[in-house]
Amino acid sequence: MKLGSRILTGSFVKTADTVVHGGVAFLMLPFIVHTLGPRIFGFWAMVSTFIGYYGFFDLGLSIAVSRYISRAIGQSDDREMNDIVNTALVLFSIIGAAVLLLSVGIAAFCPLFMENPVEIALFRKVLLIAGLSMSLDFPLRVFSGIMTSHFRYDVIYLLSILRVIGANLLIYVLLKNGHGILTLTAITALAKLAEN
Repeated sequence: MKLGSRILTGSFVKTADTVVHGGVAFLMLPFIVHTLGPRIFGFWAMVSTFIGYYGFFDLGLSIAVSRYISRAIGQSDDREMNDIVNTALVLFSIIGAAVLLLSVGIAAFCPLFMENPVEIALFRKVLLIAGLSMSLDFPLRVFSGIMTSHFRYDVIYLLSILRVIGANLLIYVLLKNGHGILTLTAITALAKLAEN
């Protein structure tokens, strides 16, 4: 596929990805709030907020990886590309370990802002599952950087669309059958890892 064609296809698939994400969120959010209840959904929102802030640990490395891999591809320098990928894997693994440690730390201190022992245990489990998923997500970002360097946005966003649709169908079925926030967290985490 020629470069112009890849860019055009990638742009179309990215637009479709945005529409699918918005549509699924519009349909699923009321269902999830109703099924989990406002308090448990609040836990989900709080954990999502914590996990969302972990994205700052990227420090621009994802963009740098894509940029330097692109340069190595342009120069047909396989050794340079290999060095960049290996270095990025090490750096992202360190960041992933830090994210996991931070999640464990937040889980340890949650009795400072929660009182109910049952809710503390539930919040800890949800936070640790989501934190583990995010810590594994960091090293896997290298592969997304490789795809970006090859202008394969079509593949990146198609996988995103498949993840959102597949994960939310599974979430709908399982929540409808009585499962709760732990199932929601596990499906979300596993779907993101599968996408990567």
